[in-house]
Amino acid sequence: MNTNLKPCPFCGKGADVLESIFHQETHRTCFAVFCYKCEIEGPPRKSKSRAVRAWNRRFVLTPEPEKKRRGDIK
Repeated sequence: MNTNLKPCPFCGKGADVLESIFHQETHRTCFAVFCYKCEIEGPPRKSKSRAVRAWNRRFVLTPEPEKKRRGDIK
């Protein structure tokens, strides 16, 4: 397992870089990160480092502050 990879965002387990996978849409060989537990694959990229960066990038939701409504107790 690659130590630079974040854990899987779905199961929290480790993942690894798949080398030389064939991308069906582009018909080129590329790299992707794969979680063997969930069988989730990250986006395909031209290099290992780009595949790792794409896998490690996470979308984080920040909760909106609660809006006060009329009649709310202070």
